[in-house]
Amino acid sequence: MVLLVVVGLVGAGAGYLWWVRPPVRRAPLPPEIEKGEDLVLGPSIRLEFMSTGDLDFSSLGTQRHEWVAFVTWATKDPTTSSRNIELRLGQPVHVQGLGTLTLTWVRPAPPPWDLSDGSGPRLGVNLNPDPGVIRCTGKNRYCFTRPAQEADG
Repeated sequence: MVLLVVVGLVGAGAGYLWWVRPPVRRAPLPPEIEKGEDLVLGPSIRLEFMSTGDLDFSSLGTQRHEWVAFVTWATKDPTTSSRNIELRLGQPVHVQGLGTLTLTWVRPAPPPWDLSDGSGPRLGVNLNPDPGVIRCTGKNRYCFTRPAQEADG
C-alpha cells in the first residue's frame, strides 16, 4: 500500500513538472521569416538598445503546455507608453517601430534548489528590424548621440 502511494506521488510530481516545464524549448523560424539579428534576453542581461527604443525581458512562463515569453518595448517617443509583447515559440510578432520578433528558444530558470547568481531564464529572439531601426552596440555610436541635423534644429 505504501509503495502504491509513493509511486502515485512520484508520478503526480513528474506529470506536474512535465506540464509546467514543457520539453520543447526550440523552434525553427517560419518559412516566411528571414534570419535576422539574434538577441538574447533575460533578467540578468542588460536590455537591448535600438535607435527607436529599448527591448527588455519581462517574464517567461507556460500556458497550456507551451512556453510563453513577455518582453517590454519602450519607444524613445515620450508620448508613447511602453508595450508588453507576448511571444510564443516559432510565432512571429510585428512590433511597430521595431520590427518582427520571433521567439526561437527558451532556457527556463533552474529549479529552486539549483539557483545561483545569473541563473535566471533566457530567451533567444530573432529580430528582423523595420527599415531605419538600428541595434545599438559599443561600435555603433549613432544610437547614443543625436544626429547633427537634430542637434542643430
